[in-house]
Amino acid sequence: MPTKLGDKYLVAPYSVDRHLSQLKEFAATSVATDRDQPRLVATSVVEENKSEMLAEGRATQDDMSRPVATSPDNDRYVVRLEGEVEFLRGQISTKDAQIKEFTERSRETNFLIQGLQTTFARLLGKPDEPKQEP
Repeated sequence: MPTKLGDKYLVAPYSVDRHLSQLKEFAATSVATDRDQPRLVATSVVEENKSEMLAEGRATQDDMSRPVATSPDNDRYVVRLEGEVEFLRGQISTKDAQIKEFTERSRETNFLIQGLQTTFARLLGKPDEPKQEP
């Protein structure tokens, strides 16, 4: 029955007696939980006739070759993937060459800007120094 604090379970007296009798019956029939009785000894297995196995000369009767894991469709995919790898490697080498060229152009640009700054500084003179007239 529901209450403010949660469900409340009511137990009938006859169900308690029934459950106790079931537990007693289970304890009486359960051998796996009793530790005072020894286990049964396993029976010995009759030995196989090994002379027949040696006479055959092979492990199994139906030795067959293993089926091939690849098929013609797989070869087509492998060829296509190898082509994709080659294409991507070509792109990487092209991009590496472009990066090298851009780095060289950047160096040249920095050198030219430094030359312009030096030229402008000579022409304009330093602001702290007075201009010399000839």
